[in-house]
Parts: sequence; C-alpha cells; structure tokens
Amino acid sequence: MSNEHDYLALDWVKGEIEETLKQARQSLEAYVSNPEDSTRMRFCLTYLHQVYGTLQMVEFYGAALLAEEMEQLAQAILNGEVARIDDAEEVLMRSILQLPSYLEKVRTARRDLPVVILPLLNDLRATRGDSLLSETALFAPNISSGKVIAAEQQSGGERVDNPVQLLRRLRQMYQISLVGLIRNSDLVANLGNLAKVLAKLERLAGSSPSAQLWWVSGAIAEGLSNGSIEAGTSIKMLLGMVDRQIKEAIDTQGDSLKGEVPDRCVRLYRDVLQQSAAP
Repeated sequence: MSNEHDYLALDWVKGEIEETLKQARQSLEAYVSNPEDSTRMRFCLTYLHQVYGTLQMVEFYGAALLAEEMEQLAQAILNGEVARIDDAEEVLMRSILQLPSYLEKVRTARRDLPVVILPLLNDLRATRGDSLLSETALFAPNISSGKVIAAEQQSGGERVDNPVQLLRRLRQMYQISLVGLIRNSDLVANLGNLAKVLAKLERLAGSSPSAQLWWVSGAIAEGLSNGSIEAGTSIKMLLGMVDRQIKEAIDTQGDSLKGEVPDRCVRLYRDVLQQSAAP
C-alpha cells in the first residue's frame, strides 16, 4: 500500500476506531465500578482487539503497537496477572483516551512516529511486568527515512522574504517559553508557544530531513501539555538542544533547515527518550 493509500485508509477507519475505543472505555469504566463482572473486561478486550486488527490492516504499525500493548494489558487484568490493579486500570484508560489524539497527529502530519508515545507504551508494559521497549527501534528508522523523502522530492518549505529575521523572532519566543517551562511558570501558555514555534520551523523545513526533528520536538511539547511526558531534567536538556539548532539555522541563513538531522541530535533524542521512559 502506498503512503497516500495509507492515509486515505486512515481517514476511512478513524471514525470507526474512535467509536470502538469509546465502547472499550465504557466497558472498562463498568468493570472498574464492578470488578466482579468480568464480562465487561471481556468486552473491553474484544473492542481493543478490533482496533488492533484495523490498524494492522491499514499498516499503521506505531498505532497498532499501542493497541496491541493495550490489548495485552486488558488480558492481564482479566487473568488477574497484574500486581497493582488500580495502576493497570489507570494506564489502560489513559491509553484508550490518548490513542485517538495520536491518530489525529499521524493523519495531519502524515507521519507515524511511535517514539512520541514510547513513555505510554512502556507504562503499559511496566504495569504488567514486561521489559521496556528500546527507543532505538522506534526512533532511528523514522529519522533516517527523512533522507529518503528528501531525495525523492524537493524541499518545498514555506518561503519567507527575510528568514533570519523570522528565525530570530521564533528563537526569542522559544527561549522565553523554555525559561517559563524550566521555572514551572504559566505552563499552558509557554508549552503552547513552544509548540507554535516548532510547528512553524517544521513548515519552514518542508520535506527536508530536519523537518522530522521539529515534528518530534513538537510532539514532545504536546506530550508535556497532556501529561504523557514528564518535564524532567533530561527533557529540558533536549529542548535546550533544540534552541541551539534554531541558533544554527540563524547562523546559516536558514540553510540548516534544509539539511540532515545532526547525528548528535539523534543520539541525544535516543538517550533522553530512554531516560524519560524509565520507571
């Protein structure tokens, strides 16, 4: 299936998936209210299996991986194989609620990057006592795939008359917002501004490999906003690295936006995301 067919198929099944997840959520809520009624959890398990099968069919493997982990946790709850039932139910409910948001991000950005839900995937696995996933398998292939995309099509990034002036304004906004995040001040506004800056940088990068750096960074800002990623020291260090990449774009008159993702950035993302996913 070609990429265009993939996203068209996702448009077709997205509503069905959301409705099935709604039924899964209602079944889980009923089970939490009455744990003696295991039928409700069986219903939840069935609905999650349907979602997993649909995502496999349309070949969105990052989202399918999340659905598979949800299904396995539901099965573990049903079998009484989780040590902390309250934690397991909370993580499963959170996953059911966040999967539609991830699918919407995939649909609009035209990228299935499961690294942005790695902490959630590992929460699901940790709750049932399984080993954590490595971020390398999820993250590295997607960054390198940007090189292939760039080789097949022109950059086509957003054009501006004075890129340096724009980049300086974006960096100033980014730095002010990052300082607010570090100080734990007005988080809603500051995280929203970080996301706006990163979205603008992604548009400026067009289809070049560096666009994925800005997209993943924006997804991390979104994860901080919805609570799926904690604003720990390593995450703040990563966002500081992003600031240095904006400075490099200024120093190169915007040319670095059309280049490849520096290896040091890839390594730092791997290290930081692994730390943030650790229990």
